Amino acid sequence: MSSNSFPDGQPDPAGQATNIWLRVDPRHNPLISKKLGLAVGELRKDIEKEGAEIRSNNRLNLNRYGVEMAIIKMWSQRIEEHANKCCDIFCHHWKLLGHQKTSFFVTVVLENYLLPHIEQLGGTAARHADLVYRRGGSVGKSLSSCYQSSAQSVCKKLKEKLNIEAMELNLIATSIKTLETPAHPGERENAAEKLVPVLDSKSVPKTGRPHSKLTETRRQIIRRVAGTGVEGKEYCDALRAAGLRTSIEWQKSENCPKEFPDAYAHSDPIQRKKWRKRISDEKYKATCKQVHSPKLYTRS
Repeated sequence: MSSNSFPDGQPDPAGQATNIWLRVDPRHNPLISKKLGLAVGELRKDIEKEGAEIRSNNRLNLNRYGVEMAIIKMWSQRIEEHANKCCDIFCHHWKLLGHQKTSFFVTVVLENYLLPHIEQLGGTAARHADLVYRRGGSVGKSLSSCYQSSAQSVCKKLKEKLNIEAMELNLIATSIKTLETPAHPGERENAAEKLVPVLDSKSVPKTGRPHSKLTETRRQIIRRVAGTGVEGKEYCDALRAAGLRTSIEWQKSENCPKEFPDAYAHSDPIQRKKWRKRISDEKYKATCKQVHSPKLYTRS
C-alpha cells in the first residue's frame, strides 16, 4: 500500500492497516462476502435492464455507436453507485464491530477492495464488448477501450472523494483529541468552558426528570463535533463519522432518515427545512448556546 495515499503524507503503520483489513477482508468474512455478492447481482440486473431499455428506445436510431456510448455512460453511473454501496457495506460492518470510521479505515478499504473491484468490473465489461465486436464480424469500432476508460474515470473520482473524506476524518479526530488532551494543566477546563458555557445556579431547573445516560452520551458527541467548528453539511458528515444517527423518535414518528447527511439534504424542500431546523435545535440544546447557523438553512 502506498504511503502517499494517506492524508498529509503520513505513512500508514503496516500493523494497523493489516489488522483492519484482516477483520473486513471478504475472503475471510462470510457476512461481508454475501452482502457484496448481492450488491454485484443487483448491479448486473440493473445494467442489463437499463441497457435493454436504451436499445429498445433507440431501435430506429441509425447511429449505433451513439446508442452504445449512451449505454457506457449509464454503465459508468451504475458502477459509481455500486462502489459507494460497497463502501457503505464495509463501513456498516466496521461499526457493528464497535469501531468508528477513520482515515486509515477508508483508505485501507479503498486500496484493498474498491479500486481493484472497479478495475475488475471494467475489465469484464471490456472483454464482453470485444467479444460482441468479433461476433459482429469486426465491423465498426470495438468499445472495449471505452469501458476501461470509464472504469479508470470512476476509480479516479472515487479516490478523490474518499481521500477528501479521509482527510476530514483525520481533521475531526485531531480536533477532538486536542479538546480531550490539552497541552497544559487547566487547559481542559478552559476548552470545556468555551465549548459549553457553565450554567449558574439560577439557570439550572430545580424540577424535572434528569437526562438519561444515553441522552447525555449523545449530547457529549454533539458537543465534541460542534467544538471543531464545522457547520451545515460538514457538521452532519462529522456526526455520521462519529457514529451518531438521527433521533430514534424522529425516525419512528416522522419517518426521518437515519443518517444526518440524508436528513440535511432531504429531497423534499419542506422536509429538508424541517430536519435542518431539528438538527440545529438539537445542537443548541446540547451546547446551551444559540447555534442557528445560516448554513443550515441554505437552499440546495
